[in-house]
Amino acid sequence: MRTLTVSEIADRIRRPHEDVRIAGDRIRNWTREGLLEPVGEKNPGTGKVRRYPESALIDAALLQVITDCTGVAAVAAGGLLNEARTIFASMKKAGNLKSAALVISKSVGETKWTMNRVNADKIAQYLAQDAHDTHTVIQVNRLLQHIQSPEAV
Repeated sequence: MRTLTVSEIADRIRRPHEDVRIAGDRIRNWTREGLLEPVGEKNPGTGKVRRYPESALIDAALLQVITDCTGVAAVAAGGLLNEARTIFASMKKAGNLKSAALVISKSVGETKWTMNRVNADKIAQYLAQDAHDTHTVIQVNRLLQHIQSPEAV
């Protein structure tokens, strides 16, 4: 299994013009909060590099988008991340990562966000029929291309 370091993940998810060290600190915080799981020990010791499975790169990218686009704090985004993981796994298994989007929705006054998978060509129809007030659309293939994931199609 190929693994990645904090720096390798940080370099691929950092915001435009952001120092890689800031993105690295964010990844370490997400690990402390239990949102990202390293391979082996969570705290490998002084001078030892923490390693993550490749799936952590996608998790980190999803967390980045969720927190940036919805305003949900990372510590409160665990439920959305778990939903995204489940949906992503089903899209990957079905082989439709290229045409799929994740839609995160919420209505004014509600505290809970919802997440659904929608085919990219059905977004307008989905939004017209959905009862929520606000939506964040994540084009999965573009996210994978952005992080240079081997799963990008």
